[in-house]
Amino acid sequence: MVRFWRRVAWLEPFWVLALGVVLLVPARFLPGGLEPYLSRATPYAIGGLLLGWPVRWLAYRRFSVRTPLDWSLGLILLWLPVTFWASADKTLSWQALGYMAVGLGLYFALINWPPAQERPLWVGAALLGVAVLLALAAPLLSQFALSKLFRLGQLNPIFQRLADLTPGNVNANVMAGALVVVWPLWAGLALRPEWAKRRWWSWLCGVVAVGMLGVLFLTQSRGAYLAAAAGLGVLFLMRWPKLVYALPVAALAVAFAVVRIGPDAILNQVTSGAAAQSALNSLEGRLELWSRALYAIQDFSFTGIGIGTFQVVIPLLYPYFLISPSTTITHAHNLFLQVAVDWGIPGLIAYLALHINVFVM
Repeated sequence: MVRFWRRVAWLEPFWVLALGVVLLVPARFLPGGLEPYLSRATPYAIGGLLLGWPVRWLAYRRFSVRTPLDWSLGLILLWLPVTFWASADKTLSWQALGYMAVGLGLYFALINWPPAQERPLWVGAALLGVAVLLALAAPLLSQFALSKLFRLGQLNPIFQRLADLTPGNVNANVMAGALVVVWPLWAGLALRPEWAKRRWWSWLCGVVAVGMLGVLFLTQSRGAYLAAAAGLGVLFLMRWPKLVYALPVAALAVAFAVVRIGPDAILNQVTSGAAAQSALNSLEGRLELWSRALYAIQDFSFTGIGIGTFQVVIPLLYPYFLISPSTTITHAHNLFLQVAVDWGIPGLIAYLALHINVFVM
């Protein structure tokens, strides 16, 4: 009987991916008749992701292998029912819970999967491959704001035709956030060619890294630009540690450039570019949005407003003045504020603990 359950446990990553299709694919990408069924199937799909825990116990007499992230992830898992209970819109919260459940389910499935334990580089290779596919699909899935920071209007017709091929678009900032997390891995493989038996592998990684950087450039996401620059700086320091002595010179050069150009001119370019017609893209609009998030954290500090309900609760309880009421804003445009708004302070503590653990590792 144990052999049977071990075979079932071996299939866990595949059923997590299959259920992930149900939970992750937006309804707008499916035929209209399937949307009600997809909404009703979400709780059952989340329940299916939880089956991995009893199956692993029956197969290995343990729920999961021990990792340094157990305490922080455990607190997040324990807190999700609380923030779901606090939700004013269960439909939106089920959808957000589905995203969380797929990520957590895939994490626990892979760390307990025998092939991944024997060859952990397979997981890294799969992650790199998914990033490449995402970068290639970005012009189809995202509608780039090609005049937000830099004027690239001549490319607008091309990307508009590509975006029209899909029934909906992923926010360019969301796409950039997904790519910028994995991009440093490709860049790191290019900067350290010693890992490859053949030098052309590192050159190929460099080409892929540059291509992904080009896609990031097209998203015109300010946060992604800063994250990519910070990641590249860390990679350079890891590759050539003596560059740390150049940091004071670089800091002085940046300070001189800011003084020379003028802080107001820089802020005007970054927050009020040619295509920043909406208040949301301006510094004042972002400050207003962040202030509403802080109000919500003060009022719902323990439970949060409910996972995934930002677009419903915030405009209702804390109306915007600069941002148009017709604008649908689904998040706080700041990850840590968003976590605190959705999950409350306990959830934010668990999330910060997760980041600290990863940094220490």
